[in-house]
Amino acid sequence: MLRLNVLAIVFIFISAPVGLLSRQLFMPEQELSSVLIGGIMLILLDVDYRWRNARFAGQAKWLQGEAGGQVVVVPVWGLGIVLLIYAVLGMTAVLPL
Repeated sequence: MLRLNVLAIVFIFISAPVGLLSRQLFMPEQELSSVLIGGIMLILLDVDYRWRNARFAGQAKWLQGEAGGQVVVVPVWGLGIVLLIYAVLGMTAVLPL
């Protein structure tokens, strides 16, 4: 279980700087773009890891904690989807931020 939590932390520490750096380079006026890009990176990293995980070949691995990154009981790709929805709703002024 510790390995998977470390894996989730690694995914978060990879996606957060990518989101912040891309915001500074491409969209400095839009603050939520870093959350949007960070969420997309979380989804891509975790889905790629789960897709390539040979230990779970032929099994349902998208919700299993042992097959990829997990924060408490939520798969990292789920956290990425939540961040993605939050950013899109904030950018479209549905959520007052």
